[in-house]
Amino acid sequence: MILEEIRKAFAILTAPTPSEIKEALSRLAPSADALASCMPVPDGLPYGREVLFRTDDVEIVLIYLPPGHESAPHDHGSSFGWECVLQGELININHSVMPDYPHGSAFVNAQEATSVTSGQVYFIEKGQIHAIRNGGQTPVISLNVYSPPLSGCKQYCLPPDRPPSHADVSTNGAAP
Repeated sequence: MILEEIRKAFAILTAPTPSEIKEALSRLAPSADALASCMPVPDGLPYGREVLFRTDDVEIVLIYLPPGHESAPHDHGSSFGWECVLQGELININHSVMPDYPHGSAFVNAQEATSVTSGQVYFIEKGQIHAIRNGGQTPVISLNVYSPPLSGCKQYCLPPDRPPSHADVSTNGAAP
């Protein structure tokens, strides 16, 4: 049922703007329970991911992030996206490229962290480098919508002489 609702809400979007995607997400009002049968498990990554729907204009991915896990810093290529947290508390950590570090732009520095709790959404701009972390005791489940569909994503590294990102940043409240 929920997969059909996702299809109906997003199949009609052509070259959607961030606000059109946010509006479609708010009308959908998804829940973790409704997506339980689709729940991905981590397989080669610190989180599970399952593509639920894809057109030429949008891609919808269900993310399952176990307690204590964090993704590598990454971007979404030429896509922007919304993280819609359905369960738990996701920490979104924004990074910036370290241009003066040896080996050039492969290394990033954590800049700011934002807490996004169940029922909230968070916007990831095109080109933004970020990581996601679950510092809580409950799995984080989020429904992420990207436009255009993901391609050309790049993974980044924290420099070996720097502390992990969670030691570098303070946590702010979620974006509206």
